[in-house]
Amino acid sequence: MIQQNPLPQENTLNGVWGSSGSDVFAVGKYGTILRYDGNEWSEMSFGTIKYLSGVWGSSGSYVFAVGEDGTILRYDGNTWSLMTSRTTNSLFGVWGSSGSDVFAVGQYGTIFHYDGNEWSEMSFGTIKYLSGVWGSSGSDVFAVGQYGIILYRDAIAPMHPRHPNLPRVPTPAFPTRTASPTPPHPPFPEPEPRLTAR
Repeated sequence: MIQQNPLPQENTLNGVWGSSGSDVFAVGKYGTILRYDGNEWSEMSFGTIKYLSGVWGSSGSYVFAVGEDGTILRYDGNTWSLMTSRTTNSLFGVWGSSGSDVFAVGQYGTIFHYDGNEWSEMSFGTIKYLSGVWGSSGSDVFAVGQYGIILYRDAIAPMHPRHPNLPRVPTPAFPTRTASPTPPHPPFPEPEPRLTAR
């Protein structure tokens, strides 16, 4: 590994994705977005100070970044724009099978899906934080997170628990939940147990 220091900035970087070795995006603290062209890193400014936690794209000209307070940004090859996410829960991970089939996961079990037109919630009913999402197709998606939780989406059930050694058992989706307030910024530690006065 060779250390690279992109630009004179020290903001923590939380996510990285690239369409090739000469087209890489990194996102992080205070809305930091950097892009690597194979020779050097350059800063891409959007104007937000929200923490960004995850980044994914279907190509170098169609990229999504997610983060604090439900922030979802989309890059169209020229500029970044803010999308309507319908949540204030912070988002930690994003992945898609295409530019019109994208999943974002985050705080309090938040799961959102983008169909190319808008983001809609896919609720499972858990309040555990979901930190990562990946799939081999839009009907074969895994989400992982707090306390070892693994959720799985197939062609039968939107999202259900999945243990690596157990067969697929579909369960119905849960109703949409009301968004909950978010902590100020990543990293988001697991909640500490509360002490009850006697």
